[in-house]
Amino acid sequence: MKPRMMNAAVLIDEQIKARPRQTALWFPDRTQISFQELDELSRRIARSLEKAGIGIGDKVLLALGLSPLLYAAILAMTRLGITIMVVEPWMPLSRIKSKVELMKPKAFLAGQLGFFWGLRSESIRKIPHWLKAEKLMRESPAERRRVDVPFDQASMVTFTSGTSAEPKGVVRTHSYLLSQFRVISESLHTERFRGPDICIFPSFALANLGQGRSSLIIAGAWQPQKLRALDLLPPELLPETAVCGPAFLAKLMQQALLPGLKSLHVGGALSDCDLFEAAISKWPGAEIEHIYGSTEVEPVASGSARAALARSRAKGLFQVLELGSPHPELQVQPGKDQLWISGSHVCPEYLGNSDANQQFKKRAADGTLWHRMGDRVEVDGKNWSYAGRDSQLLQDFRGEQTIYSILGHSRAFLERDSQSRLSLYGEGLKPFLPAIKSALPELGPCFETRIKRDRRHRARIARDSSQRGLTWRVG
Repeated sequence: MKPRMMNAAVLIDEQIKARPRQTALWFPDRTQISFQELDELSRRIARSLEKAGIGIGDKVLLALGLSPLLYAAILAMTRLGITIMVVEPWMPLSRIKSKVELMKPKAFLAGQLGFFWGLRSESIRKIPHWLKAEKLMRESPAERRRVDVPFDQASMVTFTSGTSAEPKGVVRTHSYLLSQFRVISESLHTERFRGPDICIFPSFALANLGQGRSSLIIAGAWQPQKLRALDLLPPELLPETAVCGPAFLAKLMQQALLPGLKSLHVGGALSDCDLFEAAISKWPGAEIEHIYGSTEVEPVASGSARAALARSRAKGLFQVLELGSPHPELQVQPGKDQLWISGSHVCPEYLGNSDANQQFKKRAADGTLWHRMGDRVEVDGKNWSYAGRDSQLLQDFRGEQTIYSILGHSRAFLERDSQSRLSLYGEGLKPFLPAIKSALPELGPCFETRIKRDRRHRARIARDSSQRGLTWRVG
């Protein structure tokens, strides 16, 4: 039987025809590009790719910062059936080498900074074609062309950094992307809110392009002046919605007014209750949703932040642990300590990491692929609540929640050594140690340290002891 044929670029192409002059992407340096200009830029890139003999089934390593050029390159390569390879720039060179040798990209497409990054790696230097972004922009546009490919062909493979383990190649097929765009639209209720969207997650900006919405893309260090600039935009670009994580939300509330904000979706990490309370106070008329998902499947569950906040406060929790309800299309296997899910917007097996596939993927006898979220979720009817990573003891997760309530902040974490002895790391611990040790009699040594966050969302605690900075014992 012939495989189903499709191309994920079809949704963006429909929007280019429907709203050519509308702003597609806006950046804080005042750069912006319309849907028509995005199309033209993508066709310039397509011309260079075709000249280099790169087409269906070929792989291209992409190293571009957040810019119109990035999204134009993604559109051009998706249309041509090229598989895009992305490697996080801070990944160790030895791990980059193994992934380049695995994928065997035919070309390396980068800007000036990307070229300097690529020169550091012998494996990247050996890629046959190097395409300089600045030169591509000067090409004459090719004819708009979109080729259909098998539904399970990879459109993009993203290797997430692995400092202590082998990087996982997250595969996004054309079928997956089309399903994800649809599910994001359903979960975020984009049919009700058509105005510009503040966006810090690149995948959500792609979904916005497929829905004909303008994305206001905020990346980098989230400088105050960039956030304040959102209030000074012309009426047609004033933000109506936002999709972000808790760290960005805290910065946004400090710097921007955004009186016209109608919808806010917050995910990517746990949020403190007082953060949601502040957001509700600042934008009392806005719909605020709590989103739960992961790199491999976004979103998994969502629900009203007001309801989640009320349930979490009623339980005496410091953080909002209520996750709402799972998307109705997902199949779910919630176990005692593990959550397995399956569905059309769940990424397939990892590329280049058999250990991760054994740990996080399983295929049923009927061929259904299941993905392990790595989280512990408690189910109460249709409502889910988060109960920590499944690698952490439930009593330790609950102990952290108790500690947060005592400290009045969530900048702390518990850790067990190989003998299961419990230690505490955190900020501002000393005045609260008697209360903490009274609540957790098992607790051993306590260390004062500056808590670091993950690089991507700056929200999740980095629990690797080598990244904690200056640490000293206080109890």
